[in-house]
Amino acid sequence: MKKSFFFACGKKILLRPPILADAKGDWYQWFNDPETTQWLIDRFWPNSKADQIQFFKYSQQNKSSLILSVINRKNGKHVGICSLSSINWVHRFADIALVLGDKNFRKGTIAIEIIKLLLDIAFLKLNLENLKGAYVSDNIITPKLLKIFKFKTVGKFEDLCLIKNKKNSLILVQLSKKEYINSYK
Repeated sequence: MKKSFFFACGKKILLRPPILADAKGDWYQWFNDPETTQWLIDRFWPNSKADQIQFFKYSQQNKSSLILSVINRKNGKHVGICSLSSINWVHRFADIALVLGDKNFRKGTIAIEIIKLLLDIAFLKLNLENLKGAYVSDNIITPKLLKIFKFKTVGKFEDLCLIKNKKNSLILVQLSKKEYINSYK
């Protein structure tokens, strides 16, 4: 693997722009897996390889989102997808998201490494000022991950989402560039 091809490099993973082979691979199947999508609030329609290829082509032209493939550094396998989306270049904010499709990568520090790389990209490369995100209230893993990076809870939509036949609130979070940089001085 040529290092220059990658947008960001961590110890265990690499981030790079998606390629057509990703869209033709396992990527589309991740969004059909109930375990993978259980905490996502917008993944209820079946996903096909053709749909994923269409999304891939759209993402290549869309300058309000930075979609990156998560690559296993050891073997070059595409194991997830992460993004900075709905980028507002005037007000300098974006949404942050991560999906690890390969279940073998959901334990350990992989998600921490990915979020750290995304934060560096957002604040140090793209010069964004704020990142925002959300998670459903029954999801116990995401708030722990966000707490590591000092995301602040800034709001809540009560009983907004129906997850596993139970109403869940949508918890809204935010991290500013200033808070991020001050945390790592």
